[in-house]
Amino acid sequence: MSQTQSQRPKRSHTFFMKVILAVFVLIFLRALLVLVFIRNMMIGKFLANMPESANPVTALEVKL
Repeated sequence: MSQTQSQRPKRSHTFFMKVILAVFVLIFLRALLVLVFIRNMMIGKFLANMPESANPVTALEVKL
């Protein structure tokens, strides 16, 4: 085997930094989606448990 065939090129640090950054971005986006889902669920629970507002009604009898 020749000298050039036995040596493998080393990967640069920038490649690993890009991979790590991509993983962190994916984790951040996943957490953001979970938080939005939880927020929407909590808003739905709040609106479902709200008491119905009392609207006063005035009724008059009309005589002709």
